[in-house]
Amino acid sequence: MKRTRALLLLTVLGATAHAAEHDFAAPGLVEPASEERLIGSEVIGTLRHVKVEENDVVKTGDVVAIIDNDDQTALLAQSKAAADSAAAALRLAEINLARKKELVDRKQIAVSEYDQALAERDMARAERDRARASVALAQANLDKTIVTSPIDGTILRRYAVAGEAVTNQPPTPICSIGDIAHLRVRAEIDEIDIGRVKRGQHVIVKADGIPGKTFAGTVIRVNERLGVRKALTDRSSEREDSKVLPVIVELDPGSHLPVGLRVDVFFGKE
Repeated sequence: MKRTRALLLLTVLGATAHAAEHDFAAPGLVEPASEERLIGSEVIGTLRHVKVEENDVVKTGDVVAIIDNDDQTALLAQSKAAADSAAAALRLAEINLARKKELVDRKQIAVSEYDQALAERDMARAERDRARASVALAQANLDKTIVTSPIDGTILRRYAVAGEAVTNQPPTPICSIGDIAHLRVRAEIDEIDIGRVKRGQHVIVKADGIPGKTFAGTVIRVNERLGVRKALTDRSSEREDSKVLPVIVELDPGSHLPVGLRVDVFFGKE
């Protein structure tokens, strides 16, 4: 009986000390500092290659996937040939115009012939410009079949494999990426605690899945708009429809936590 009372007393004292150390706590989710970005397709087609696996580290511009692009490649080649032809026609028109200019200066041809050559040169130039634009458009369409990483980061999840169909309405996700070298927590503050949060406030982050370990962080952003709760804790007292204020906490360097992990953020009295 005495042992039981002693343990109970220690528990109560521990809870009291914890409450004194921290003002309040809020649930949150770990996310990359860059936020988790979905990489999708800008065209309709079939995946030829997916060049990344989960946990691969990539740089900005690295190829993530290739969509079948035989049609786009052929169209680009056709556009380039048309552009070469248009350029040759322009050169010929400029030579003809120069000759007509000499002849009209010598009064050996009518001015109308020179005007005709000038108009042909202008039309050839316009056709050359139109052909160049077609090449640029064909190149852009081909580039869209080469899916690249928009940032430096780590592949967090791969959603598609070679042979699967993709579309751009809406874009089919191929993988997600984030900069996990720098982590942060998106905490959700109950309405009653909004007045006790400020930018620059130091916090402690704990996770049930990593007992006995804490992570330090700093509030870097306090949103100006309330939103719905997303970091659900499965506690019976929790209301999913309650309004919360999102707050971004930057974790100190060296903090290693899985993206998407549910955590508790403890706000100290400052």
